[in-house]
Amino acid sequence: MKRRLWRIFSHSSNFNTSQKQALAKSITSFYTRGALATFYVDVVFVPVEPNSFYVGGKQAANMVRIAVEHIAVHQPKKEDDTQNSRAKMLAKIDELLAPHIAARRDLKWEYRIVETPRDF
Repeated sequence: MKRRLWRIFSHSSNFNTSQKQALAKSITSFYTRGALATFYVDVVFVPVEPNSFYVGGKQAANMVRIAVEHIAVHQPKKEDDTQNSRAKMLAKIDELLAPHIAARRDLKWEYRIVETPRDF
């Protein structure tokens, strides 16, 4: 099983239903272009109350934190990667997020990607 799980932590007012749908569709399309079936791509919007999200000890209702898990799939390590596929993947994710999050001046955001071992 090669699943992709995106958890998007954000105050509920940062995304309406159509914005969530558009972002989820873009994320799914990102992976299905490489022949991954759509049911292997999960996107979960996790609502965070303004008094529950802090950055530097201060409330941050405009913060979007994205946790991406690539389950049982790994990008090549840098020393094994002559074409630098990890950097290319990050650039593509930045491009994917641009119209949905990065272009919005009202939001601050960041993401991380974790690759879990196939044997877990």
